[in-house]
Amino acid sequence: MRNRKNEKREQRQRNHDRRSKERGSLPPAGASTALSGNYKRIDLHGKHAEAAEKIIDRAMTETEPGYDGVCFIHGHHGGNTLKNLIPPIAKRWGKRVMQGTTNPGETIVFLD
Repeated sequence: MRNRKNEKREQRQRNHDRRSKERGSLPPAGASTALSGNYKRIDLHGKHAEAAEKIIDRAMTETEPGYDGVCFIHGHHGGNTLKNLIPPIAKRWGKRVMQGTTNPGETIVFLD
């Protein structure tokens, strides 16, 4: 009985990992989930979408040299508006985006 429960749990985890990888929310195999590097942190908590869009646009153009990327802190309990706002703006600037890091309330935009 116990082995069967463990097998089911492991299968669910494998399915979850496979689906997450297909959606692109997991880093490539062999990559660390903890990001290393120098990231500028910008807190978007409590901002309206229009104000947040201006902040994100400004971060794409005005982030000082030496940063590997920008970590936007949007939270994850108050809705997805800010979280969903970041990827289209970043892609408009030709930047890569990573969501689903170790903190679901953050989105990383790489500046390379």
